Amino acid sequence: VACELCPPGRFSGMRGASACLPCEPGWYHALSGGTECIRCGVGRYAMDLASTACIQCPESYSTALNASTNISQCICPAGSSYRSQGSSSLCEPCPLGMECSGGH
Repeated sequence: VACELCPPGRFSGMRGASACLPCEPGWYHALSGGTECIRCGVGRYAMDLASTACIQCPESYSTALNASTNISQCICPAGSSYRSQGSSSLCEPCPLGMECSGGH
Protein backbone atom coordinates (compact mmCIF):
# COMPACT_ATOMS: atom_id res chain seq x y z
CA VAL A 1 0.00 0.00 0.00
CA ALA A 2 1.44 3.37 -0.99
CA CYS A 3 1.31 6.52 1.10
CA GLU A 4 -0.26 9.60 -0.47
CA LEU A 5 0.09 13.28 0.33
CA CYS A 6 -2.83 14.88 2.11
CA PRO A 7 -4.75 17.01 -0.40
CA PRO A 8 -5.05 20.80 0.03
CA GLY A 9 -7.40 21.70 2.90
CA ARG A 10 -6.48 18.54 4.81
CA PHE A 11 -3.55 17.59 7.06
CA SER A 12 -1.91 14.81 9.03
CA GLY A 13 0.17 15.80 12.02
CA MET A 14 1.36 12.37 13.14
CA ARG A 15 3.27 9.42 11.76
CA GLY A 16 1.22 6.32 11.03
CA ALA A 17 -1.99 8.22 10.26
CA SER A 18 -4.49 6.27 8.20
CA ALA A 19 -6.44 9.35 7.07
CA CYS A 20 -5.95 13.08 6.60
CA LEU A 21 -8.12 15.38 8.70
CA PRO A 22 -9.91 18.46 7.32
CA CYS A 23 -8.84 21.93 8.42
CA GLU A 24 -11.45 23.43 10.73
CA PRO A 25 -13.37 26.59 9.73
CA GLY A 26 -11.12 29.61 10.31
CA TRP A 27 -8.08 27.56 9.26
CA TYR A 28 -6.73 26.50 5.85
CA HIS A 29 -3.93 24.74 3.99
CA ALA A 30 -3.29 25.64 0.36
CA LEU A 31 -0.86 22.87 -0.62
CA SER A 32 -0.72 19.08 -0.64
CA GLY A 33 1.19 17.34 2.14
CA GLY A 34 0.08 19.55 5.04
CA THR A 35 1.21 18.62 8.54
CA GLU A 36 -0.85 21.36 10.20
CA CYS A 37 -3.44 23.92 9.15
CA ILE A 38 -2.75 27.65 9.06
CA ARG A 39 -4.95 30.12 10.94
CA CYS A 40 -6.68 32.81 8.86
CA GLY A 41 -5.15 36.17 9.77
CA VAL A 42 -6.96 39.28 10.93
CA GLY A 43 -9.16 40.62 8.12
CA ARG A 44 -9.77 37.18 6.61
CA TYR A 45 -12.11 34.23 7.29
CA ALA A 46 -12.78 30.64 6.16
CA MET A 47 -16.31 29.26 6.54
CA ASP A 48 -15.91 25.65 5.43
CA LEU A 49 -14.17 22.52 6.59
CA ALA A 50 -11.11 21.72 4.46
CA SER A 51 -10.61 25.29 3.21
CA THR A 52 -7.69 25.84 0.86
CA ALA A 53 -7.65 29.64 1.30
CA CYS A 54 -9.09 32.38 3.48
CA ILE A 55 -11.47 35.02 2.12
CA GLN A 56 -10.61 38.70 2.49
CA CYS A 57 -13.21 40.86 4.30
CA PRO A 58 -14.90 43.49 2.13
CA GLU A 59 -12.97 46.73 1.60
CA SER A 60 -12.52 48.81 4.78
CA TYR A 61 -13.73 45.91 7.02
CA SER A 62 -11.60 43.66 9.22
CA THR A 63 -12.02 40.98 11.86
CA ALA A 64 -11.23 41.45 15.53
CA LEU A 65 -9.39 38.10 15.80
CA ASN A 66 -7.49 35.49 13.83
CA ALA A 67 -9.28 32.30 12.70
CA SER A 68 -12.62 33.99 11.89
CA THR A 69 -15.24 31.71 10.38
CA ASN A 70 -17.88 33.95 8.78
CA ILE A 71 -18.27 37.22 6.89
CA SER A 72 -20.47 38.42 9.77
CA GLN A 73 -17.24 38.67 11.80
CA CYS A 74 -15.98 41.35 9.37
CA ILE A 75 -16.59 44.63 11.18
CA CYS A 76 -15.39 48.22 11.15
CA PRO A 77 -12.10 48.37 13.05
CA ALA A 78 -11.64 50.60 16.09
CA GLY A 79 -11.21 54.22 15.05
CA SER A 80 -13.86 53.94 12.36
CA SER A 81 -17.65 53.86 12.16
CA TYR A 82 -20.18 52.02 10.00
CA ARG A 83 -22.07 54.03 7.40
CA SER A 84 -24.77 52.72 5.08
CA GLN A 85 -25.05 54.46 1.74
CA GLY A 86 -27.82 53.16 -0.50
CA SER A 87 -27.22 49.46 -1.16
CA SER A 88 -23.62 49.57 0.06
CA SER A 89 -22.00 50.11 3.41
CA LEU A 90 -18.49 51.00 4.46
CA CYS A 91 -16.32 51.93 7.38
CA GLU A 92 -15.23 55.55 7.59
CA PRO A 93 -12.60 57.15 9.82
CA CYS A 94 -13.98 58.51 13.06
CA PRO A 95 -14.82 62.25 12.75
CA LEU A 96 -12.73 64.80 14.59
CA GLY A 97 -13.75 65.32 18.22
CA MET A 98 -15.31 61.83 18.49
CA GLU A 99 -14.17 58.32 19.40
CA CYS A 100 -15.33 55.20 17.57
CA SER A 101 -15.02 51.69 18.95
CA GLY A 102 -15.70 49.99 15.60
CA GLY A 103 -18.25 47.24 15.01
CA HIS A 104 -21.41 47.37 12.91
